[in-house]
Amino acid sequence: MYGKRIRTLREKLGLSQTQFIEAFVSKFGEDYRMAQTALSKYEQEQREPKFEMLIAFANFFEVTTDFLLGVSTDTETDKKDTSLINEVSMILCNFTEEELLDIKKYSNFLRWSRGH
Repeated sequence: MYGKRIRTLREKLGLSQTQFIEAFVSKFGEDYRMAQTALSKYEQEQREPKFEMLIAFANFFEVTTDFLLGVSTDTETDKKDTSLINEVSMILCNFTEEELLDIKKYSNFLRWSRGH
């Protein structure tokens, strides 16, 4: 499902694969550069994107990862919320499991403290 949706969204923007890659790298940096063959394999679902790349695709197209994965058919999500969610997801990818547990504990503390 993700491949068809990536291709459809890219084509809706009127971008060739090469143009998309350049725009993608321009937005996210050289760490997100991919060969045209890699993008083609993503679109044909012959290659699965890593989690960080999937989030970047969603952020680029201003959709949710759920939409790209076929979990949701809603393309009319709030762009501001989607962008923020995707940005936070990209940030969280860089933490260790132990750090993520600390973040979860702090988040629970914040929710608890708001209730008092």
